[in-house]
Amino acid sequence: MLKRTTATGDLLPYIIAVDGDGVLCDGEWPAVGSIDVEMVDALQACQDAGAVIILWTCRRNAALDVLIERVEKPGFAFDAVNANLPAVMEYYGRDGRKLAANLYLDDHAFGWDRDGALKHLHETAELLAIFG
Repeated sequence: MLKRTTATGDLLPYIIAVDGDGVLCDGEWPAVGSIDVEMVDALQACQDAGAVIILWTCRRNAALDVLIERVEKPGFAFDAVNANLPAVMEYYGRDGRKLAANLYLDDHAFGWDRDGALKHLHETAELLAIFG
């Protein structure tokens, strides 16, 4: 896995940016619908192993609040919402328009495959647990 360090030598965490609609839930906007518990559990395993999880969505205001409320649970909360981490902004010297991440999960991505994404998340959690 690619390891990036800040100017002070601190390692940046492995960052996963995840879309809400179509990845974390199956609702048609603005409804949230049912939560993909298996996907949230896989993200939680990555987070427990050291990854940072950023909710990356077009939702805002009440629609965003409802999604966060439905997805977050004891032991799992987003590290950021639609924002770069302070350490990433330090690394690049600014806050760019694009969210910086190692992995982007979005159902509108070319070749999106939920099962493939779950497999990748499980493998990522295992690698992070071993190698940090």
